[in-house]
Amino acid sequence: MRTPAPTTLLAATLTIVCAVPPATLHAETYEVNPGDDWSQLGPRLKAGDEVLLLDGVHVPAAFEGLAGEAGRPIVFRPKDPRALVQIKPDREGIKLLDCRHLRIERIAIRSARRAGVVVEGSEAGRSEDIALHDIYVLGTVGLSEQAGLLATRTDRLDLRRSRFENCAGAAVHLESVRFATLETLQLRASPPTRPTFGLLAVGDCEELDCTDLWIAGEFAVGVSLGAKDAVSRRSRERTVADVPPPASVRRETETSPPPDPGSSEPPAATPAQGPDETAALGPRVRAAGISQCLIRGVGAAFELGSCELVEIRNCSIIEPTSSVLVLVRPPKERPPLRANFRENLVTWRPGSITRFAAVVGGTDITGLRLGPNLWWSEELPSALPLLGPEPRFFPGTLDVPQTIDLDPALDPRGRTTTPAAKIFGRSVG
Repeated sequence: MRTPAPTTLLAATLTIVCAVPPATLHAETYEVNPGDDWSQLGPRLKAGDEVLLLDGVHVPAAFEGLAGEAGRPIVFRPKDPRALVQIKPDREGIKLLDCRHLRIERIAIRSARRAGVVVEGSEAGRSEDIALHDIYVLGTVGLSEQAGLLATRTDRLDLRRSRFENCAGAAVHLESVRFATLETLQLRASPPTRPTFGLLAVGDCEELDCTDLWIAGEFAVGVSLGAKDAVSRRSRERTVADVPPPASVRRETETSPPPDPGSSEPPAATPAQGPDETAALGPRVRAAGISQCLIRGVGAAFELGSCELVEIRNCSIIEPTSSVLVLVRPPKERPPLRANFRENLVTWRPGSITRFAAVVGGTDITGLRLGPNLWWSEELPSALPLLGPEPRFFPGTLDVPQTIDLDPALDPRGRTTTPAAKIFGRSVG
């Protein structure tokens, strides 16, 4: 292989070795030393190339328009396959704009001010086919769009085997991400960090597949789908200036008391957030599957708004501190809630929750269908009238009677040890 000319900026710090004979796929491997500006590799990288980060603390990196090919992604990973390479604190650890067919593996990002990883599309384009595997983000705090992972205007995001801890705002924020797979994630928040969301998905998300998520700690909401206004994309300068978010993206409980659950009064209208069509129409998640998840100690496990085909199945919800569900009225231009909640296990200490579901703004909840679920607390059945309206007590449409008299006898990992209860809740991990 021809060695880069010594006049190039990276020649002194980057070692290039041949990964595949040039006569075949012409893929190359780049080794990056700690402290090197690996963003400058962008113009060189092509389908099949690998960037190997050597052991040490690396500077943040941003790439725009980087493109591999389907089946031949550009890969960023540590040279040592057993290592976890660290990115030093900055505004973002890794930022991708209008990138396609990339895979990033085994990266640790601490104390980012905006987000650990940002994947986004521009006004004229989108990011596509981005895989993030074995990512660890600890502590994001300081700017308006705080998240462990912030993904916007992206098609096909694959996030696996990753951990997001004490990330203010949301551990994972997906906005107008059309197809996303989230598998084997740990989302955790411990005092004094009090994030609003574990997982937040809004704005024309077509398909969201979540399996084996572990969400625990000081989150106000574990998973929020189609229930919040999209963040304004009207100018990149707005983000750069780090101005506070509009009131419409804050939780209702932070700005005013929630409407009475029995009220039919609609929530106050929020202004359109600029020319972006998603922001004007409000949030919407078309299809989502959430299964084999453990949600422990959060305020409310699920918040649902404009969701068309959502199934929450075989999840264990342990010790929620306010309610199990929050049901939010979608904008009139958006479809109403249609969701199935089945084979789930919900358990709590007496007096720790105030209701099964908080219904905001006179929301039509008939589209929420409850299949067989196990609800267990020592305060049942006497507390049923306090937790839900008679005569059904439970929210939505009941397809079958709910089980309330079977102690699941959970083990330390949140799995039931009662044979008759094993069809309910999470069975993995």
